[in-house]
Amino acid sequence: MLANGIDFVKTNGNNASILLISDSDQAGAYQVANQLIQDLQEQMEATLPIHVADFQNQSWTWNHIGGRSYRGNEYFYSNLTRLTGGNFFRVYPNYSFSNILSSVFESLDGFISTIDIHTTMENGFCYGRYNFNLNNTTTYLKQPILQVGKFYGTFPFTINVSGIYQSNMFSQQFIIDESSAFYADSLSEEIWTGNYIQSLEAENQTNDIISEIIHHSLKQRILSYYTAFLCLEPQQGGKIMSNPWDESELISMIQMANNTEDADTLFQAYPNPFNSQTAIKIKLRSEIEMKDISFKIYNIMGQVVKIFNIEGIAPKREFEFIWDGTYQFGQVVSSGSYIFTMSTKTKKQSLKLLFMK
Repeated sequence: MLANGIDFVKTNGNNASILLISDSDQAGAYQVANQLIQDLQEQMEATLPIHVADFQNQSWTWNHIGGRSYRGNEYFYSNLTRLTGGNFFRVYPNYSFSNILSSVFESLDGFISTIDIHTTMENGFCYGRYNFNLNNTTTYLKQPILQVGKFYGTFPFTINVSGIYQSNMFSQQFIIDESSAFYADSLSEEIWTGNYIQSLEAENQTNDIISEIIHHSLKQRILSYYTAFLCLEPQQGGKIMSNPWDESELISMIQMANNTEDADTLFQAYPNPFNSQTAIKIKLRSEIEMKDISFKIYNIMGQVVKIFNIEGIAPKREFEFIWDGTYQFGQVVSSGSYIFTMSTKTKKQSLKLLFMK
């Protein structure tokens, strides 16, 4: 297959990348792998990046080469992709099949080794920029760059992007007028505030910085080191109940039962935003059958991040899931917003989650 792919590229301009999607382990021994790599390189007129998505997740063979162990075709794939400038992704242990396809397609068009993004407004400026998936100013060409920030000024909104792609410097400007802008809901403000508070908490804690943290924490209702117990601080507007009593007996059990029966399905997450884990609590309507329901978490690109196992939950109407900000196979997700969904035969409900690591 790889040889046929190389021949196809040679007869169609000799300028392309090759993607191999495989679950084979037949070329894992170093004698076979080294010879095959040499044959493929000799067949190329110019080095073609070869990318590999290995979705084999069970029943693989092991090969012990040079003092370490390689799983399945790992030795062949890792050396082939490294020598040709491609990338190697595999399902085991941290990816799902959809994850590796998403990652490998992002990398097909190449790597931007250095990138700088600067935004400005007409008669104003931008500030407080936070990137969710841009690490050390490097990214892939097809990978979306997610950034949240604030601005003073008016449209048009100007984006200047510069960097180095395939060893060549580039610079490009994009101008966005107001008619092309989409207005977000309050979640964007909460995302910015959460990141801003987190950055302030990492600084030397002077009284000025503490006051700034408390101000934004109260305004957007996002907890910080200093506002977890503000409800008990009278000087901050809270009221202490000196003689509380239990009023539950004032509500009849019949009324409580009827309310539970008629209530729609409810779910909430706490804490949200979160940076280690969040508890998603669910209360189902009595007529919903567990066999007809699914619980998933999506990223903002619409990709499934997590699927929750509902086995053993059937008898319960109220339960909770714990999400620690990881993919289905354990890899930690990027900071940003995610959508928890509950789907039935007739309805879908969603809940926004904000993860900040």
